[in-house]
Amino acid sequence: MVIVMMGSFYFLPFTFYLLPFTFYLFTFLPFSFLPFNFLTFNFLAFSFLAFIFLAQHGPRAFPTWPREPDIDVVRKLAVSCLPTNVFTHAEVTLFAQGAFHRLYCVSSNLTAAKYLMRVALPVDPFYKTESEVATIEYVRKHSTMSVPRIISYTSSASNELGFEWILMEKLDGVPLNDVWDAMPFNSKVDLTVKFAGFMKQLQACKFPLLGNLYFADVWDQAGYTPVR
Repeated sequence: MVIVMMGSFYFLPFTFYLLPFTFYLFTFLPFSFLPFNFLTFNFLAFSFLAFIFLAQHGPRAFPTWPREPDIDVVRKLAVSCLPTNVFTHAEVTLFAQGAFHRLYCVSSNLTAAKYLMRVALPVDPFYKTESEVATIEYVRKHSTMSVPRIISYTSSASNELGFEWILMEKLDGVPLNDVWDAMPFNSKVDLTVKFAGFMKQLQACKFPLLGNLYFADVWDQAGYTPVR
């Protein structure tokens, strides 16, 4: 698979502009006993940037949905992408929600398979959805992690729903936080070792550039030359 990579570290230069200010804070404030290192610089610098951003934008700094996605349209779009003989009378329910996304579970009493429709607030139109889909596909092909298969998606809000969305398989599982305390010690060790193996697989993926992943067929829209 050919992937396009583009830089996306918009705030990084500001960190260096704020280093003198950060040094002043670190030297004279009461918590100056903290370890003096580059991470401390970045933490304080980005904290200062966040403060300035909130001061300038106020409540507008937090994401707000212009309207809630129409669940009937969600169902219509999902059914159009799935086998009609199974999902014609699909049930769609709100699965989870956050600041930037609404997740809807698509199920049918004719099959055990379930799907998630992930509707996104247009925080970074086109780029966010395109990069998320390409990254998921890349991880699927370059690791043994359980990664949902993407059924369909649109990276434009110019559709019947009015939002960008991704339709993907729903993987079975429970939040680790819900079961960790009750897990036997050996199970925790096995899980940790397995997780470390996944991280090793991802670390083995080398890229010549920093930034986001995109499919090569949208490189002209992303504005960067493909890197093979």
